[in-house]
Amino acid sequence: VETLERLGGDDIVAVTGVELVWSDGRPPIREQANVPGPVRLDTRPNRFDPISPRVFLNTYLVPVGLMRKVDGYDPVLRWGEHTDLFLRLQDVARFVALPMIGTRVHRDAAPGLARQAWDRKVVGVSRILEKHASVFEASPKLRAVWLDGLGMAYLRTGRRREAVRSFRRAARAYPRRLRVWRHLVAAVTHTETVLCRGSEERVPA
Repeated sequence: VETLERLGGDDIVAVTGVELVWSDGRPPIREQANVPGPVRLDTRPNRFDPISPRVFLNTYLVPVGLMRKVDGYDPVLRWGEHTDLFLRLQDVARFVALPMIGTRVHRDAAPGLARQAWDRKVVGVSRILEKHASVFEASPKLRAVWLDGLGMAYLRTGRRREAVRSFRRAARAYPRRLRVWRHLVAAVTHTETVLCRGSEERVPA
């Protein structure tokens, strides 16, 4: 609030960092945005640079008037609602990052909760790709990442045909992404063992 008042703009969003912690004593992971002053992001080819959607997750402060201007959260989304809001805010707002942790996520409290909601993820990724088509068209690599994530979500819900179609779209968008080709081959040949947890791409929530 102090930062927003000092900068004196009703179009500014303040973003803090995220800390991921575990109960087994492993070192926490801290992720922060690298935006020293109020900047526009809507002119960048990759609209998730320099603020990652993994950071823009309950870590931001938005003036209420600005929130109303973009119609708030999408009521359809139960996965990816923060990313959708982030992209819509970029059309009207400037962003500033604060060097502090605003959200601490205890990963053990609900392990894999978001990743297990595969049906919600299918709806979320599909809707975001559709609503923000111009953003993903401007960045083929980013489009491939999201289509790859959509393919994985389809597989987890047993919709192999849709998964294959999504992997093929990802491969066409950015052929140099080898991970997509591995997923496509595995989906076509039904070798799901290739799709181990470690091979999944973290698509922003």
